[in-house]
Amino acid sequence: MTALLVFALPFALYGLAYGSYCLGRSLARYYALALPLLLAQFLLTEGVFRAAHIADRQTILRTVIYAVVMTVLFVGSYVIQHRWVFGDQEERKRHK
Repeated sequence: MTALLVFALPFALYGLAYGSYCLGRSLARYYALALPLLLAQFLLTEGVFRAAHIADRQTILRTVIYAVVMTVLFVGSYVIQHRWVFGDQEERKRHK
């Protein structure tokens, strides 16, 4: 539920500033991206921990690896959201 609210707020602000937009398509694209990212985050962090034989008690190393994985996923997600999820709105804004 929180993800829906976090997602809807920028659209509400965007709609107030730039007029109409297709919320349904962008919402579907957002979740089509968010769910694989959630799976990738889990598989990458746990996969690295297991492949490198990092124990649960090695918290600093686990935190560093987690931070690196999350940073890479964040940058990738930002680029994909900018081009694919919200790309249609940016193009319409330029043509107005």
